[in-house]
Amino acid sequence: MRPNQSGGVIFVGILPPPVTGANVINAACIAFLRKRGIAVKHLDTSPGSLRKDLTYHFRRITRVFRCFTQIAAMPAAEPWVLYISLAAGAGQL
Repeated sequence: MRPNQSGGVIFVGILPPPVTGANVINAACIAFLRKRGIAVKHLDTSPGSLRKDLTYHFRRITRVFRCFTQIAAMPAAEPWVLYISLAAGAGQL
């Protein structure tokens, strides 16, 4: 989608901080799309920390839930493309 069109890409995934390979690649993908004039709405699922305690999992769950509610609230008439960058291992929901 070009800036003069409605819609674009809804990018669901983690971004720094913390810095890991996955969120650096996600940031590069978003920058690549925006550089080409594609509208990107980023919905961050990052817990903001690498400590995998109970707080980490609670933050992940609440951020993923918030993303789902934001997507559900978007107008259906706008032609958005949904891209979801999944976490690997036990962090995957």
